[in-house]
Amino acid sequence: LTLPYYSIYSVDPRFAVRYSPIEGTTLKAGSGLYHQPPQGPDLGFDETDIQVDYERSWATEFGIEQQFSEAIEADLTFFYKKLDELIIENEDLQSSSDPFFVNGGEGRVRGMEILLRHNPVGNFFGWISYTLSSAERYAVPLADDRQRTRPTEAKEWRPFEYDQTHILVALAGYDLPKDWGVSGRFRYVSGNPTTPLEGGVYDIDRDVYYPTQSAGGLSKRLPPFYALDLRVDKRWTFKRWWLETYIDLLNVVRGENPEAEEYNYDYTESAYIRGLPFIPSIGLRAEYAF
Repeated sequence: LTLPYYSIYSVDPRFAVRYSPIEGTTLKAGSGLYHQPPQGPDLGFDETDIQVDYERSWATEFGIEQQFSEAIEADLTFFYKKLDELIIENEDLQSSSDPFFVNGGEGRVRGMEILLRHNPVGNFFGWISYTLSSAERYAVPLADDRQRTRPTEAKEWRPFEYDQTHILVALAGYDLPKDWGVSGRFRYVSGNPTTPLEGGVYDIDRDVYYPTQSAGGLSKRLPPFYALDLRVDKRWTFKRWWLETYIDLLNVVRGENPEAEEYNYDYTESAYIRGLPFIPSIGLRAEYAF
């Protein structure tokens, strides 16, 4: 990454091993160092303010893959990621000459994923996966994002803003006669963490309400997301090309699926901002062999 008066580099060693003690069973493990360059506003406000380096993580995983038959296989993986040098606001900011952002944050991600898959053998294919994970950072407890005031409590582990504890995805499809096909996908994801608010304090000088928290920062979760999508497709095969037409029915069944929580002017009432509604989509795709 190179900007005026600014250059950083990284070296990322990694390794992975796979071992099959018996036919159909594979043990696997891997570990490595990863770096992510600063993103957008994390760089600062001008070239004189840029004093941040790469964010860093050491990721490790191990697991087992099991082949039960030509069609059915399973995969179980455990993972852990240690994060450091995360870019955070400078807690020791004293003057305009001090950097606004520094590499001082810590974090951790841990969990497991299990996958059961039916390969496209015969007319049926599909898979189901479940992920249980926790993504946390070690930081000063959050004040409300709108208030932007920093509490004085000691640091503690708190979830990342997009931490999702449970993720369940199931997909299945079936090939019908005459090149017709049907498929569907179901998704369930835990709601993202959010900061609960109750009422506001009126600032008469600025004529504005400041929110008050009913609990700690990111201590509440939005309702979970779930949705069912369906698809019907048909393929026409010709001598040197083929045409596929399809109908996607997105969000045939959906939950509340809020993306954020919006409050009124004095933070006494709130409503969820919901995601996409039911969307039918018709399309086609063609390929030609020269």
